[in-house]
Amino acid sequence: MRRIFLIFALAIVVAYLAVCGFIYAPSEPMHYTRTLIVVTDSDTYDFVHAADIRQQIQKANFRYRGKSVDSVDTYRLSQLIEQNRLIRHARCYHTPDSSLRIDITQRHPIMRVKSITEGDFFIDTDGETMPAFTTTAIRLPLVTGYATHSMVDDGLYEFARFLQDDRFWRTGITQIWIDNKGEVYLVPRVGNHTILLGSFDNYEAKLDRLLEFYKKVMPRKGWNAYSVLNLKFDGQVIGECTETK
Repeated sequence: MRRIFLIFALAIVVAYLAVCGFIYAPSEPMHYTRTLIVVTDSDTYDFVHAADIRQQIQKANFRYRGKSVDSVDTYRLSQLIEQNRLIRHARCYHTPDSSLRIDITQRHPIMRVKSITEGDFFIDTDGETMPAFTTTAIRLPLVTGYATHSMVDDGLYEFARFLQDDRFWRTGITQIWIDNKGEVYLVPRVGNHTILLGSFDNYEAKLDRLLEFYKKVMPRKGWNAYSVLNLKFDGQVIGECTETK
């Protein structure tokens, strides 16, 4: 009987050690098996693709394939990807199936600039400039003439946000022209006139005056009666009449 008891006790000890060994045995480190790149807002804009991100990572010589999950600095990888000026945010992390997942959010342009002196670029919702791209056609307000990058922080971005949010002026103004002296002109959709805004200072008050002029004067004078409507001076709309032969 005593022998049977000893055998039973020994079996319990062996089983316990086996279970403990299974629980505490060091596991093999996980290694990345694949990469999953998701452009989270691709239904809104389509100018950044997974292939672009893979190429950017490859050019930067950032190696992660075959490495353990714990040895890869995903924060540094996200910073690397965000150097792409078309990308607003990149989030890199590993998934339970040992995949490296990269979630991309694109920048959202609200205005296009085609400058005589500084080339083509976009302004995004954060007031940052983006390089021009041709892969996707986007209908945006257009700025031409002598626009500069410095003007973005000096009224141009704020005016772009205004146009985006205001239904009437968003459709009513088709182009912004800036001359070599920095004077701002607007090209309306209706009529043969241009609008001399002057500067972006107090632009809302200026456009409010213009809207009243449109309502009260244009029906009587006609939409082709003026070549220029000058809003530069406080409380006034000065119309330069179209020359007739």
